[in-house]
Amino acid sequence: MHQRTVAEHLAGLRMAVEAMARHATEAGLDADVPTCPRWTVRKLVAHQGMVHRWARANLLGEECSPPTWNAEGRQVDGIDEMLTGFVTRGTARFARVGPLRFDVRLTDSAPAWSLEVQPDGRVVTTRVTVDTPPEEDSAVVRGPAVAAYLALWNRTAPDAMDDPAGILTDVWRRRARVRWS
Repeated sequence: MHQRTVAEHLAGLRMAVEAMARHATEAGLDADVPTCPRWTVRKLVAHQGMVHRWARANLLGEECSPPTWNAEGRQVDGIDEMLTGFVTRGTARFARVGPLRFDVRLTDSAPAWSLEVQPDGRVVTTRVTVDTPPEEDSAVVRGPAVAAYLALWNRTAPDAMDDPAGILTDVWRRRARVRWS
């Protein structure tokens, strides 16, 4: 396996940023993104910027909070992406955890999600309304959208959320990780 130099990584990053800027300009900020349902180019560019600011801050050991203009709506998109996209893929990450049911409820926004970890490790996520009561055997993780986003993406301590059953500490933090390799 070839180990790239820092200069090679930076050159690749510059090329990717230039390509994204070129394609975003050509498509226009209000264009839909076919591979990301319900996303526009504007949302995708904002998301990429936020991810790279977060990565930079972590490399430098700095704090990184989402900008206020990007807070609630973008966080809800990121929560939905994690709960309906990433954790529902495959069974290995939650093997030997199920059966387990828990809900994610936001205190400052309307979306809510119900997750069920099957005995084989498969995760089934259902979007529910805030008026839908949790199942009787379901734990509930609750907090504001920004705290939920950061906790579910493992970018802050799990105690940022109200989690009496310890789902975030005991299960989520060790198993719900996104790897970009």
